[in-house]
Amino acid sequence: MNSPFYITNIILYPEVAFTGDTTTDFMLDPHNADALRAKVLITEATFLDESYSVDHARQHGHTHLFEIMENSQWIRNKAVVLTHFSSRYSIEDIHLAVSKLQSKVSAKVVPLTQGFKSIYR
Repeated sequence: MNSPFYITNIILYPEVAFTGDTTTDFMLDPHNADALRAKVLITEATFLDESYSVDHARQHGHTHLFEIMENSQWIRNKAVVLTHFSSRYSIEDIHLAVSKLQSKVSAKVVPLTQGFKSIYR
């Protein structure tokens, strides 16, 4: 006798969300709220410090880490993977900047530096 198939869990949010190369406008758009509730959010953090302004990042279609910090209250992900760092930074710069973000975001923040090429290498 075959037992019937039952759905026992209904998941109303995505497992993984990927923003691609974008500004932080996606965080403020209500249509993207599910991305900020996905288990894992993969997003860019091209600029990390004062050497490039938020306006510079926006003019070039990128996200500045300061903007992620500023909008951290919307991030409900269990993990946030940061990508697309400017090659002007070293891996050490990236890890230092991410440690500052971790205190603002309750999610686990991980910089994806595998294959990253810095001009300082």
